[in-house]
Amino acid sequence: MDRRDFFKLAGIAGLAVTGPGIRQAWADEQNPEPMEPPEDENPYGPLFIQVQAVGGWDPTMLCDPKYSLGTTYDGTGTTAGNIAYTPFGQQWTTFFETNYQRMVVINGVDIQTNNHDAGRRHMASGRLGEGHPNLAALVAGFQAPHLPIAFLSFGGYEATSGVVAPTRDIDRDRLAGIIYPDRLNPAGDQSALYHSEKTRGLIGLAREARAKRIRQQTQLPKIGHSMDTLLTTRLGSGQLQRLEELIPNLGANGEEARVQLAIAAYRAGVGTAVNFARGGFDTHTSHDSRHGQAMGDLLKLVNFIWQQVDEAGIAHRVVMLITSDFGRTPTYGGNGYNGNMGKDHWPISSMIVVSGLKEFQGNRTVGYTDTGFSPVPLDPETLLPAGEGVEGVRIRPEHVHRNLRNLVGMSGHALDQRFALVPEHDLKLF
Repeated sequence: MDRRDFFKLAGIAGLAVTGPGIRQAWADEQNPEPMEPPEDENPYGPLFIQVQAVGGWDPTMLCDPKYSLGTTYDGTGTTAGNIAYTPFGQQWTTFFETNYQRMVVINGVDIQTNNHDAGRRHMASGRLGEGHPNLAALVAGFQAPHLPIAFLSFGGYEATSGVVAPTRDIDRDRLAGIIYPDRLNPAGDQSALYHSEKTRGLIGLAREARAKRIRQQTQLPKIGHSMDTLLTTRLGSGQLQRLEELIPNLGANGEEARVQLAIAAYRAGVGTAVNFARGGFDTHTSHDSRHGQAMGDLLKLVNFIWQQVDEAGIAHRVVMLITSDFGRTPTYGGNGYNGNMGKDHWPISSMIVVSGLKEFQGNRTVGYTDTGFSPVPLDPETLLPAGEGVEGVRIRPEHVHRNLRNLVGMSGHALDQRFALVPEHDLKLF
């Protein structure tokens, strides 16, 4: 992304300064100067991290182990605390043993489709049909859409529905060019400057005077908003200086660098949400080996995120949602595989929420599937299998998203109402 593109994205985010997503007092007072966040603490809300396993994962190889499906791997499972998982490799063990106390696994989720696009959208937004944003984007739009990089996104279902501007990639060198546009060499601390300090001051005064004249002359709200956007974008470069201070020396691994950037953006008070995606899960052939590799890569990413979160000391401020398009078929041809030793699409899956928020109760599994990997209807009050005479309910993605919106404080907000999720049962999952 070059400087012009970044400013365009940041400017779009600035358009929301007068919109319903801003909760800060300075916005209510129509003060365009951004708040200065406390040291290493983002004032806007939790860091929301969404992780998507693109292609449709197999929960029986992760958090819903089944010994009865005739798999070629060990499906008997083991436990970390109260959470059962399939011990397929070291990344699995690290993920569950490190995080089970802050984890809720939701099994037996009815996706209601075998279609990739619809399933991915349903899991990432809470709505099967079109029109709702990725949940991380919605959280960013709710918490602070005016921030320079409020929502970072790297693939999968990443629709924003206009609630926030996405930033899809940026590295340290590009960031320096945005923060220090007056340097001949933006990345060099001792670089010569294009203008003297006095000249820069005069330029700033001239810009402010020109903007004031234009605002006074126009009667059109859209142009007025655009002028406010420009001012907000320019002010944002000061905020970004703290981000540069917090970014570590990024290594060669681009994905890990993105994780570090997202965490640094949150700590600097210039971002609140991020979306990651990993592919390779549509394993219609050679399921076990290919799926095992894809799942290990996904968990390696998740484990790195939590390592970085813990080292940064912000785990108590993080909410993570892990999803996929749908599940994989439990049986086909009598032994769980199709003719190519692959598994096909299955509309039942799992979702995982990991959070260090003090109000979040982890070390729990909610929802059940039977030995054939079909959902078990639940008593909506107890969340246990529905007994005789009780009309059971299947957990759907909207139930999970409803709970997550409540968890981050979005319930009843204008964006919550605009993208309404009102399931027939209010399941208390967390």
